[in-house]
Amino acid sequence: MYNVVFVSHSKHDPNLDFFHKIFSELRTESIWMEFEDINPPPSLFIRDSVNKSDAVFVLLSKYLVDKQHTNNWVSFEVGLAANHKKTNVYPEYAHSELGLDTWVFEPFDEDINFAVPYCTHYMRYVPTVKFLKWLRDKLRGDITTEKFVPVTCRHKDCKITFNYLSRFYTDSLNCPACRSVIHFEKSYKDILRELYPEQNSSE
Repeated sequence: MYNVVFVSHSKHDPNLDFFHKIFSELRTESIWMEFEDINPPPSLFIRDSVNKSDAVFVLLSKYLVDKQHTNNWVSFEVGLAANHKKTNVYPEYAHSELGLDTWVFEPFDEDINFAVPYCTHYMRYVPTVKFLKWLRDKLRGDITTEKFVPVTCRHKDCKITFNYLSRFYTDSLNCPACRSVIHFEKSYKDILRELYPEQNSSE
């Protein structure tokens, strides 16, 4: 479990309460920045907050696309996460010496056309009580033991690799970094069974 998570978001996101409830039941400190509460210059305050975090959670919503001001700051926060000197609590997941774990959360029933160029984990979610309990339990446990599916985008200008975690058995998804469609050659459920034969997933 992470000690400190910086949450990159829009204050107009209708699903914020969903994530606040998750953090309220974890021992993880969550940092939520609103510009009204930041001493200027905001860039330095945000930089220091990201630097003391173990991970960054990016909450995608249509307001990240609609509000250019928010768009710019979320991109800035992701850039800080990508360039952070890694002292991660889960170093075995590091792609290099730089970069915090950066999770991208996208509503399952929406296609948010907002690219996050640096992403280590990607999840599509639904803001229900059942899913809240499932995600809370995942974050409460040891992230390194979770049943992720490693995915590499095949787009010639992207090629990012990230860990995908889901309760939904989809045949495709949009790459969080470039938004191009990634098709699974096998079903998500079958991939899990091949990667983790010792445990048939019920998710």
